[in-house]
Amino acid sequence: MKSILITRKIRGVEDYARKLSARKIDIIGFPAIKILASEDYGPLDEAIENIADYSAIVFSSVNAAFHFMDRVENLNKIIDYRRLLIAATGEKTAEFLHKRGMRVNIVPEVYTGEGVFRKLSEQELEGKKILIPSSSISRDRLPKLLRDAGAEVNVVEAYRTVTTPPKELASEIKQVKDNKPGIFLFTSPSNFSGFVELLGIKDVGEYFSGALVTAIGSTTKAAIKRKGIEVDLVPETFTVKSAVEKILESNLSVLETN
Repeated sequence: MKSILITRKIRGVEDYARKLSARKIDIIGFPAIKILASEDYGPLDEAIENIADYSAIVFSSVNAAFHFMDRVENLNKIIDYRRLLIAATGEKTAEFLHKRGMRVNIVPEVYTGEGVFRKLSEQELEGKKILIPSSSISRDRLPKLLRDAGAEVNVVEAYRTVTTPPKELASEIKQVKDNKPGIFLFTSPSNFSGFVELLGIKDVGEYFSGALVTAIGSTTKAAIKRKGIEVDLVPETFTVKSAVEKILESNLSVLETN
C-alpha cells in the first residue's frame, strides 16, 4: 500500500486519515520527538513572578502555552492578562489560549517568528520588555528581530524537546525500514533530525532521493535543505491540515512504486 510518514502521533491526524485512505494512502505516525518538563524552571518562574515588568508575551506553540500556564497555576500566581499584549504564532496556539480564558491580540497570517514580528512592529517596540516561553532547542529568529527593534527580550525555557527513545517507536521503525514511504511530512526541524537519528540514516541525500518531501514552515524547510535535501512542498499555512491538502493536490506518482 502507498504510504506517507508524518512526524506526529496518529491520533493527531484522524481528520486527514479519511482523505488519505480514499486515495489508498496509508499513514505512518512517527513522533520523532518528545516534549518533557524543563529540568530547571527557575528562569521561567522568575519571569512569572515579575510578569508586571513585561509588556507582551509571545507563545510560539501550544507546548509553550501549556507549560507556561501550568507553572502559573503551580505558583498560584494571579495574572491580569488584559494589560499584556498576547501573541500566538498559530491558530492552534491561539485556540488553546482562548480556551484557557486568555485574550489573544496577535495571530500572524504567516505562522513564523517573522510573521509575529511584522505584527508586533506595527507598534513602538523601543524599550518594551517581551517574554518568550520557549523550547530548550528553539531556533526562532524572533528574539533577534525584536532586540534589533529596541525591545528587551527574555527567552526562557518552558519545556524540553528530546528525541523519542527508539524502544518507544520500535514497531514504527521496523515498518519504515521494511517499506520506505514515498512521502515524508516533517512538522519541525527537531522532528526531521530525530527521524534521521532514529533510522540511523548515514546518507540522507540518497535515502530521500525519489521521495516527496514536505516541510511545515520555512524553518523546517531550511533545516532540511541544509542537509542537501530538496524540499518539494511547503504549505502556505503552516499546519498539518494544509500540508496534507497540498500533498493531495500534488502529483502523487512518486507513490506508485511503493
